[in-house]
Amino acid sequence: MSTSRISCTCLPVQTERIVSCYDILQKAKKLASKKDEGNEAFRKGRTSDAYQLYSEALEIDPNNRKTNAKLFCNRALVGGKVSNPGT
Repeated sequence: MSTSRISCTCLPVQTERIVSCYDILQKAKKLASKKDEGNEAFRKGRTSDAYQLYSEALEIDPNNRKTNAKLFCNRALVGGKVSNPGT
């Protein structure tokens, strides 16, 4: 009987962790996709679009420091190109 109680008590905690991991994975996929869209826009010379896409990507997961660091650098580079189109 006590084993059943332990299982029932632990189940919600485990379920929350699974949902949390799933959410993190979904955010990571969405973030990578948006970053790739920004990179593609930059390659095609659509700097304003790239800037917007990088900005949108930064809003997806503020806790993803590694990817966000790259996004901030990419956005800064693109921002310089938008401000100074001849460079």
